[in-house]
Amino acid sequence: MLSSRYLHSPLSVSPQKLTLVGAAACALVLGLAACGGGEGSSSSEAELPPPPQAPSEATPAPVPGPSPSPSPAPAPGPGEPPVEPPPPSAGDPVPAPPEPAPPLTVLANNVIPTPTSVPAGAVAVVGEGVIEQEEFDLLVNQRERVMASGGSEFPSAGTREYEEVKNALISLLVQREQFLQEAAALGITVSAEDVAARLAELIDELFDGDDEHYRQELDQQSLTEQQVLETLELQMLHDKLLAKLTASLSVTDEEIETFYAENQQAFSTPDSRLVAHILVESQADADGLHAQLQAGADFAELARDHSIDTGTAESGGEYEAVLGYSVPEFETVAYELATGEISEPVETQFGWHVIKALEDIVPASVQPLDDVREQIEGLIRREKETVATERWASALEEKYEGKVLFAPGFEPPPVGLVGEEPEPEPSEPELPSESP
Repeated sequence: MLSSRYLHSPLSVSPQKLTLVGAAACALVLGLAACGGGEGSSSSEAELPPPPQAPSEATPAPVPGPSPSPSPAPAPGPGEPPVEPPPPSAGDPVPAPPEPAPPLTVLANNVIPTPTSVPAGAVAVVGEGVIEQEEFDLLVNQRERVMASGGSEFPSAGTREYEEVKNALISLLVQREQFLQEAAALGITVSAEDVAARLAELIDELFDGDDEHYRQELDQQSLTEQQVLETLELQMLHDKLLAKLTASLSVTDEEIETFYAENQQAFSTPDSRLVAHILVESQADADGLHAQLQAGADFAELARDHSIDTGTAESGGEYEAVLGYSVPEFETVAYELATGEISEPVETQFGWHVIKALEDIVPASVQPLDDVREQIEGLIRREKETVATERWASALEEKYEGKVLFAPGFEPPPVGLVGEEPEPEPSEPELPSESP
């Protein structure tokens, strides 16, 4: 019984401290495409260039527009100006689907037995593996603790919410058992020494080698070290399989160059200029400050004392005006000023600004292909890995079709009822059984 060695694999832990277990939860649900990480993975590749500086709420009204990074454009300030955002660009930094992957060759050719009965004390039989009731109960208890720690109440048995949780956990256990059997059939193994070494590395990384601190965190999360070791072993098996599955994947120079040509915006930086501004509510206030500046007052000091833009006031009003990210009234003046010049008061929907050009305009630029080649290769490789692993997971599911038998009450809901409320029987209503 393969899965008996992984009875206590945790589902959720502290996101900062016990990343060693939290990351391994990916493998528990066979999240090959989503998790990455491990041997052969490119998940640590550098990301695309960051977007321009996102001003604070009171800064000169950034307008929506395409961001030169995978993250969303800077959030607009209050009272969004009536400026139409630029049209979507064909250069969205998401690689086009790669060419169809070659036929899968990483499924074992073993014969999966068809189970005929579920033994007492079990919830399902998957090929040659038995999923014990204890495994399911442990996951339920862990889910209860997670929900309780988040201030939520675990659903009561018999409710639709409970059935959804139950179906999700059963599905997780079945997928995990399929994965373990396939890894064993492919001869993929992890030694106890390697798992212990990996745990020691993580304790060094996450707890500065402080074993006592590590064990305190285990107690806080109601986990045992055996649970951590078992989950790490599962994660390492997952990583080895991912490496085997994607070993033949490659990225050509032509693919990199095509991606670069089609995603110029992702590697472009628009015109920008470092300015400073003082934002006040009335023209009278702006005129008064302007007069003080003309008389020699310090701009940064006035900004700190009077600007209602709390996001820039502390820095003396400094603001990087990236072309296309501020309301037109502000942007036009900011770019027309000579370096060192102070503007007359300028009205925008946020109030009245006095603007000073601190530096010359920095012209727009595009990163050379050689500077971003490695980043692009990583993006394309991860997309190919996603396609390959999704195809592998689908093929594994097909391989086990008809090879899973559930105990009464643990059967998955009919496909037609997924996400739907089942019709109750006329006499005695049955428990709803749809999946999440």
